[in-house]
Amino acid sequence: FIDNREERMLQLIEMMTNETYRFSRLHKRIVYEPKERIIDVPDFFPDRIIERAATDIIKPLIIDSLITNTYGSIKGRGLHSCAACIKAEIAKHPNGYFVKIDAKHYYESINHDRLKRILKDLIGDGSLYRLFCAIIDAHDKGLAIGVYPSQYLANFYLSIVDWTMVEGYG
Repeated sequence: FIDNREERMLQLIEMMTNETYRFSRLHKRIVYEPKERIIDVPDFFPDRIIERAATDIIKPLIIDSLITNTYGSIKGRGLHSCAACIKAEIAKHPNGYFVKIDAKHYYESINHDRLKRILKDLIGDGSLYRLFCAIIDAHDKGLAIGVYPSQYLANFYLSIVDWTMVEGYG
């Protein structure tokens, strides 16, 4: 990419302007973080570049739509912030109830049509929306673990539950 960056950038501009971009096939890899996972890795050019740029555009919108207690994959809201928040809430509500939930195979359980519907409400119906539909549909089932936008889209998808719990149940 670096050796041909000017040519590559012109290709990216043409693909994005004309909406002719199509995602390449994802490549399966095994990682150990800390447990064994199979992730899907896109090609660097043009997939990762386009995914990263598009995600950087909508990331502020997604983060602003999340409850403040969403910690996964959000810069400045890591494990230490989460632990401090839990400790403070326990101190305020020593007899309260706390629930830890883990959605089994969460990424693969995400419904494409539902995600695209709520994403449309966030970013509208334009070329950026169509690009994210292509990102979502590049994986057969749910969202691909290992694709940069997936972590933000997964948080966004689950935010409906978060808001329901906060507003409906305190």
